[in-house]
Amino acid sequence: MSIRIRRRSAYMERKTSQSGFTLLESLLSLSILLLTLPFLPFLFQSISDDSYYNELAIEQFFLFIADESHRAEYTVVDNNQIMFIHSEEKHVEISKYKSVIRRQIAGQGHEILVRDINSFIVTSSSAGIKIRIRDGKGDYYEKIIPIL
Repeated sequence: MSIRIRRRSAYMERKTSQSGFTLLESLLSLSILLLTLPFLPFLFQSISDDSYYNELAIEQFFLFIADESHRAEYTVVDNNQIMFIHSEEKHVEISKYKSVIRRQIAGQGHEILVRDINSFIVTSSSAGIKIRIRDGKGDYYEKIIPIL
């Protein structure tokens, strides 16, 4: 039978593990984070860019009215409404209905041209038809459409 004697050593054994972070790695990741933080507001600002949907819709509406006025024989402006009278004795009426601008032919139908409108003011001037629109955001748009 053998007897084992334990010896005491002057040093401690240590297990080596590669799974932890070193101080150098922590400083490197912290410096990368601190360098990128100032650019985050610019990134978020470019992501949340304003939509130009309303501006484009109203500009398209003005083009539509100009085209309709060129095709019509007569144009009548009355009570913030525009009436285009064509040769076939049909009349096209553009008016505000609730919060939309609509197009009706001979008083029938309901074609929505622009949505989310607060005010629609139409006046007749020597240069043509003056249209002033205020949208739901409070922005004003104004255009004078010449009558030929």
